[in-house]
Amino acid sequence: MLGPQAQFRQHGESGLWLSDNLPHLSTVVDEIAFINTVTTDQFNHAPHNC
Repeated sequence: MLGPQAQFRQHGESGLWLSDNLPHLSTVVDEIAFINTVTTDQFNHAPHNC
């Protein structure tokens, strides 16, 4: 198994962890919403039905 290919650091007043691969996102991290409470009981990441 290959480990992370980027460095992660905490950014903004919220202290959210972001990859260094997203440099602009780290400058506006406190102005956007992150959803951290999504769950599923499906084994394959909840397929959608279109």
